[in-house]
Amino acid sequence: MMSEARARLYEILDVRLGVMGFTAAQWPILRAVARGTPTAAELCRELDYDTGSMTRMLSRLEEKRLIRRVPSVRDRRLVELQITPAGKRLYPKLRNEVIGALNILLIGFKPREIVQVYDLVGRMLDNVAAAALTTKRKAKSEHIRRT
Repeated sequence: MMSEARARLYEILDVRLGVMGFTAAQWPILRAVARGTPTAAELCRELDYDTGSMTRMLSRLEEKRLIRRVPSVRDRRLVELQITPAGKRLYPKLRNEVIGALNILLIGFKPREIVQVYDLVGRMLDNVAAAALTTKRKAKSEHIRRT
């Protein structure tokens, strides 16, 4: 059900953001860069993208002059991502459209039900994070036992 809701949300977002030459898939990336996620590798981990897809998405945002890639002053091997002035101007408009689309999903919900949805989904995310950590630890200990 959650993947279906996400798919329908992205359909709505593609229409709403498309007016500004933007796509639903580009939104989480611009949002993360605006919030300070500095490298493509961190974006890949945060958003669960493979490196090839992320590179293409970043290139599109760079072509639109919404982000830029700059050499890291901390580590010459890294390239950091920054939102541009044009990206900063567009970001609030996009965010408002995203909020409007999310509000469509919540039509007919009572305020307490909205709080409950956020609580339940938050708990699900916590459960998944804990399970992932347990799975990684188990896999690591099994690997150590085999070697």
